[in-house]
Amino acid sequence: MCLSEAILFDVAFKSDAQLKNNCMNITKANQLLKACDVIYRSSHETNLTDVLIDETIAESINVVSSFLGIENKLETIVLSYFVHGGLMECGQTMESVVAHFAGDITCYAEIVQVIDNLLKNRLMMSKQFIRKRSQTTRRVLHAHPRLLEAIIHADAQLLKAPKAESFLSFLEEITSLISSRKKDDIDSYSLFREVETIVHHNIDLAQIKSITHYKLPIEEETIFWGFCAEVINRNKQAIELDSLLEEIFDEPGDHYVYRKKLRNKTLKIMECELVERANKDNGFAHTLQLTKEASNIVYAGNANTKTEFEPTICKVINYNEFEQEELFYNEKEWEQLQFVEKFIEQNEYNRITQSLKEKGLNKGLTILLHGCAGTGKTATVKQWAKATKRNILMVEADKIKSPWIGESEQNLQQVFAEYEEASNYYEHKPILLFNEADAILGKRMEASRGVEQMLNAMQNILLQRLEDFEGIFIATTNLVKHLDLAFDRRFLYKVEFQKPDKLVRSQILKKAFEQLNEEDILTIANKHELTGGQIMNIRKKLLVKQLLLNIAVTKTTIEQLCIEELSLRSNEQTRVIGFKAA
Repeated sequence: MCLSEAILFDVAFKSDAQLKNNCMNITKANQLLKACDVIYRSSHETNLTDVLIDETIAESINVVSSFLGIENKLETIVLSYFVHGGLMECGQTMESVVAHFAGDITCYAEIVQVIDNLLKNRLMMSKQFIRKRSQTTRRVLHAHPRLLEAIIHADAQLLKAPKAESFLSFLEEITSLISSRKKDDIDSYSLFREVETIVHHNIDLAQIKSITHYKLPIEEETIFWGFCAEVINRNKQAIELDSLLEEIFDEPGDHYVYRKKLRNKTLKIMECELVERANKDNGFAHTLQLTKEASNIVYAGNANTKTEFEPTICKVINYNEFEQEELFYNEKEWEQLQFVEKFIEQNEYNRITQSLKEKGLNKGLTILLHGCAGTGKTATVKQWAKATKRNILMVEADKIKSPWIGESEQNLQQVFAEYEEASNYYEHKPILLFNEADAILGKRMEASRGVEQMLNAMQNILLQRLEDFEGIFIATTNLVKHLDLAFDRRFLYKVEFQKPDKLVRSQILKKAFEQLNEEDILTIANKHELTGGQIMNIRKKLLVKQLLLNIAVTKTTIEQLCIEELSLRSNEQTRVIGFKAA
């Protein structure tokens, strides 16, 4: 069956309505398909020089050339070969093209030039094909889908890229093209040519018209539009550029070049102030956001289109959610904590960090709160947030871990990306809180198993991130003795929370049990070494007991609850761990 017969056989199965809607001119389509088929069959295993002077195919060449507007006879012959392959859903390599023309290598350079012209004119597309065994890369060529549609429907207008209905439709087309590149359906070269085409056909859109004034290289224009699509589709303010570069460029070398340009701030989209680092002072961050000027262009000045901050790893706790609470500390802790709170007050924080920057010092405020459980470490952070109007990005360190290879490390990187995004989203710099961070701050070990390798990799990431951190980072832990020494230098302030002394215990007890007199409070404070957390537990249990049993609050009742609360600790001190020798 020849090509024209194959297509007509397929068309016969289509409904009359569909044929009318597609405005197919069957007679003209049949003529075009026959012409391509004649050229293909006449050139098969024939020297290209002989094909060019073959008068029997002159009329067929004229039919195809007139329809496509091609003046070069050789381009028409080569393109007919690819139309045949496209209709048969076959991609071709340069070797198969030369083999078709009787293996005449003397025409190789000429065919390469013809194919380059056809690619530039968007009549063909190309993609990279990797042989699995040898890992060698080969270029696979095929007719452009729009060319095949135009021939089958005998409508030259289908050769043009369709106009987008809106800017969002334009970005959807960009996303689709990048997705095709990611799946290796097309290569980077074809991607850039396609972006050029749809930009040209949609130049009347205000956003595109504004961006074309910057005269960006097509590679960077593709990056910019892909970046805009990611920002809008994912409803994010900031996006990691690395993954987008991997999707756009098929050659690892190109990916490296553009990462280097990002690091050196030599990307033209950065020089033109269209994008900027989400954290401007962090030289290692690859997280970018649109500048204010670019946002005005992309969102056409509509402030209501501002994207919401919706983290996937961190939990945002608004400072308004915290009740004002009076906390009590031992004297040594109180002095340190007062100093830190003063540091993070908005005016002081801005003044101090600016001074640090001018002196060439890192602006990050990193704090480790360590000590006994129930001594108020997390409660202190919440009160700081309340006092300074800073939201908290809470991270439960053990929840970052994943059983899937590499995912734990990605989750940790995502935490810092979300913090950078939050820093630009909120009016005041938020607090990044790693609560109960024992799971990630522990001593590194010899990596003999996958789990140990994952933990070590996570710690290395965290060490690097803290080295370059810009913001307010707080970690809490009960097990500071297990802390890896490498983290010691990364924390600017380290505050130890010891069990409350007698005076502080008395203050906490007095606040919790207003029914008791001073003497009873002192008695309980002297007899029972309670933490603030334990006292709050006792207070809660006392209230439940009152509600269920309708009992009066007495010193005896509270003391009994103190003994119960401390019973677990006393058992731990006397219990022998392991097996007793006979």
